Amino acid sequence: CLMIESGSGRYSCEKDYDLSSDLALLAPSFTKLNDRTMLAFIEYGSGKRNIPSSIRIVDCETFHTYTCSRLSELINNLMKVRESEELSVYDDAPIVYTLTTARASYKYTIPEEYYNEIAYNSDSVPEIDSEFSITVDEEGISWKTNVKLGDRYYLGQLTGNLNIYEFGIGLSGSRFGAFVPADQEDTQRKGFIRPAQNVPKDFLTIGGYNNETFYVSVNDEIPLCVYDWDKLNSDDPDNWYYTDDEGGKISIRGIDVSRYQGNINWAQVAEDGVEFAMIRLGFRGMNQGTLEMDEFFAANMKGTRENGIKAGVYFFSQAVNEKEALQEAEFVLNAIKGYDVEYPVVIDTERISGYDARANSLSREERTQICRTFCEKIAEAGYRPMIYANTKYMVMGLDLTELKDIDKWFAVYSDKITFPYDFQMLQYSESGKVKGISGNVDLNISFTDYSR
Repeated sequence: CLMIESGSGRYSCEKDYDLSSDLALLAPSFTKLNDRTMLAFIEYGSGKRNIPSSIRIVDCETFHTYTCSRLSELINNLMKVRESEELSVYDDAPIVYTLTTARASYKYTIPEEYYNEIAYNSDSVPEIDSEFSITVDEEGISWKTNVKLGDRYYLGQLTGNLNIYEFGIGLSGSRFGAFVPADQEDTQRKGFIRPAQNVPKDFLTIGGYNNETFYVSVNDEIPLCVYDWDKLNSDDPDNWYYTDDEGGKISIRGIDVSRYQGNINWAQVAEDGVEFAMIRLGFRGMNQGTLEMDEFFAANMKGTRENGIKAGVYFFSQAVNEKEALQEAEFVLNAIKGYDVEYPVVIDTERISGYDARANSLSREERTQICRTFCEKIAEAGYRPMIYANTKYMVMGLDLTELKDIDKWFAVYSDKITFPYDFQMLQYSESGKVKGISGNVDLNISFTDYSR
């Protein structure tokens, strides 16, 4: 028997429990929902089902009781899994099942010999109960489950929270992520997913181009990041820095600029504490593919040199083959003759969203080889090569197992950094403010002092 008293109010509950079950699950737990203290009873029926058969939540002030006995139905309604008439691009896995959520649709391919088993158990498609878990703590009630097709294939993970509404207990913050390999966005896959046969031990969350959410397994063949993010000071949004164990600053403060920053007062930039600048040297056109110089390159290189700011350069690539990558590298090398370039020479590789740029359709293998060709040519000339990309392209656009020996410049605009692999420079803002520059500027820190 459980009894709660508050003022003149009293709530009591008597219930028989099967004490052979997990007592930690049977015991009611205090939690916080809608800023009110609640007591949650998670109840299970007979059998081995992992999804609770009933949930009761009691408001500890008003003693109002909320109940939910259809949690499995609510979760199943978050997605639909159906057989598709479409054929996949894989001869050995031609059968297609689509999983549709409110945000995106996912296409999974399976072998023909496994189809009969799934079709026979169609009432349990998708399977969400066997690996379901629920957590009740002071912060609220959360749940997660691995979504399976039959008992062999893992489609992804579904997570969410429970909340209190006028009508009772409902779901909030629900999210599905598909387990995929790192090359999932490769153009040759055409969006088809080969479902995983194991749940990844560690995975990175990446957004797809069509509102998908992908969970990509961390590859331990790639050097892992060794930075301790508790040592990253981001209190000043315009001046992040990384510290040693004693709290001393050991990173180098930088910016990257192009013609979009216009005329820059480099003396004021230096006075503001900027130590290095990555200068855009030029770009290849997204349509015709012509090589173009940035019109402010010479002025920016002159300004950094005269004010004691170390300079590196970057080139926005739209190369579609190794020949063009070599052409871009030679274009850069010719342009930097006579300049002091102490920081890296960078190839900037990106997919242009919302525009049919000439390099958008490259395969992962092609883009990887383009980056390697460019960087090898830069290194032959005695400069330090580097690759710039955001999380998506570092993980899904490039094969980092083939680029382990090349420095990386990584872009993420949050101090909650989850990127698991090694990199040397961090671009942490695209809307920074620095003296001497009107408008926004990209902000960076380098964990390596390239001037040494």
